[in-house]
Amino acid sequence: SVVIPSYNEEGNILPMIKRITKALKGRYSFEVIWVDDNSKDKTQDILTKLAKKDSNAVAIFREGIRGIWSAQLDGIKLSRGKVTVLMDADLSHPPEIIPKMMDNIPKYDFISASRYIFGGGMKGIPFHHYLSTNIFNRIIKLTMGLKATDYTGVYHAIKKDKLMQILPKSDALAGEFDLDMLYYAKKKKLKFKEVPFTYIYRTEGSSKSRKMTNLAFIYGMRALKLRLFGGV
Repeated sequence: SVVIPSYNEEGNILPMIKRITKALKGRYSFEVIWVDDNSKDKTQDILTKLAKKDSNAVAIFREGIRGIWSAQLDGIKLSRGKVTVLMDADLSHPPEIIPKMMDNIPKYDFISASRYIFGGGMKGIPFHHYLSTNIFNRIIKLTMGLKATDYTGVYHAIKKDKLMQILPKSDALAGEFDLDMLYYAKKKKLKFKEVPFTYIYRTEGSSKSRKMTNLAFIYGMRALKLRLFGGV
């Protein structure tokens, strides 16, 4: 089950499903669950038509913008697959990496795609964003004391039964729920592995990310609470 939150992604939906289908068809039985937070563009119309003609596509429409983690959670709850893939809708996460993550699933419980191990990287990203993101992830790694290298990527393949054991204990303001999952994965002694991927800077739509200073505070506080108190 590939779970994808969306908001105003009309230019990305069809290229995304085409690439996911090409990567997975004939190798796995799969579903792609789109969870949309009341998009104002043509996203919902595109998803409605897609779900009607593609048996592998599921569209969930929610009222208002309720947040990335809330959307992920609704998608996870409705998913039917034995493995859950979490990824973004903006094509920054290349679907072609999913089979590489799945290849490791029989042996590992939690596969995370990382920009910061050999073979990974970022493409088309402004230098100041690249530098700040790189430094920020190093600081979070030091604060958390974990082996993971990518704490803001949110591109994972996780056995669903294991995922249900490590769901964040509270809502997240941004993508910091990722820290919870990585922390609880270690606490539950899940078998964890990273695979490299190249992050592609958004070319369609507009980013919903907060300013880096705000993100740094949100993620930093989350990391400290997890490290010091064992939860949030």
